[in-house]
Amino acid sequence: MTFAVVLKSLSPWLFGGGLLLLLFMALWHYNMWYQHSVPALDAIAPMYNIVSEFLLASGFGLCLAAILFGAARLRGLFEWRFLRFMGMISYSLYIWHLPLLVLFMTDVGYKIETWNPFAVYSLYLLWIALAIIPFTFLCYKFVEKPWMDLSARWTIKGNKQHA
Repeated sequence: MTFAVVLKSLSPWLFGGGLLLLLFMALWHYNMWYQHSVPALDAIAPMYNIVSEFLLASGFGLCLAAILFGAARLRGLFEWRFLRFMGMISYSLYIWHLPLLVLFMTDVGYKIETWNPFAVYSLYLLWIALAIIPFTFLCYKFVEKPWMDLSARWTIKGNKQHA
C-alpha cells in the first residue's frame, strides 16, 4: 500500500485525533489562564511552555492531513466558496482584524457595555461583516494582488533568462 492510500484510510482517525488534541490544548490553555479550573491538568502545568507549540502544530497538522487525503465530503466542507474567499484575504484579515476591532471597541464598544450582551455581540459581528471583511478584501485587491502579480511576472521573466 502506498503512503497516500494509508493516509486516506486513516483520515477519519487523523481528523478525530487532531480535533481531540486541539480540544485538549484548549483545555490546558484555559487551565493555565484560570489555574485549577481543570484540576487534572495541574500536574503537567510546568510542561505547557515546553510542549504547547508542538502539540498545537501537531493537532492542526493531523487535521490538515485528514482533509488533504480524506473523503471528498470532508474536503468539500473546506472547499466551500466562502472559506476559499476568506483564505484568499486571510493575510490582510490577519494584519487588520485586531486594529479594526480595537477601533470599534474604543469608539463604540465601551459606550454600549450596559446593553444586552446579545445586542453587543451582534454589533461586533455586524462590524466584522460590514467593515472588516470588505476593508481586508480591498487591501488584498489593491495592495497584495498587484504585488503578487508583479512578483509572478518577475519570476517568469527571470526563469526565461536562465533557460
